[in-house]
Amino acid sequence: RLPAADKGTIEIRPVQHLDGVPAPRFDASSPPDTARYLLLCYDNDALWQQAGPAALCAAQAEAAGQTQLLAKRGQFVAASPLHAATTATSVRIRQGKRLVTDGPFAETHEFLGGYYLVDVRDLNDAIAIAAKHPGARVSTVEVRRLVDLSTLHLG
Repeated sequence: RLPAADKGTIEIRPVQHLDGVPAPRFDASSPPDTARYLLLCYDNDALWQQAGPAALCAAQAEAAGQTQLLAKRGQFVAASPLHAATTATSVRIRQGKRLVTDGPFAETHEFLGGYYLVDVRDLNDAIAIAAKHPGARVSTVEVRRLVDLSTLHLG
């Protein structure tokens, strides 16, 4: 039912619980003079398999620690790792017909592994947070400002 499915693809994947991550505060509005940014944390499964389970656990603990620091600074909104890309279901609407496929939106070496949603002053603050994420050392953290829909008037 989401309009994006008509021209793009909606990927559905469950989020994972990660010990040490604060409870999300989706219902809270952004503090004054801040903007909400989404940090999309991409992973390379082959690199993590090479590094081994201990390295992955250490990276997850580091990431959870970062969420605690963000919460103390009032910047944390939500964060979660996602289940493996192999658990994804992709939905597209083409010519009015729903197409549902098992698997991720795109075949790629990197896949969306999790996210952070933060309230920060500006893009530079969001970049600084992304640079501290352990995944940024081996893959990519994409930084995107969310569109403020609070002023949207639905007719």
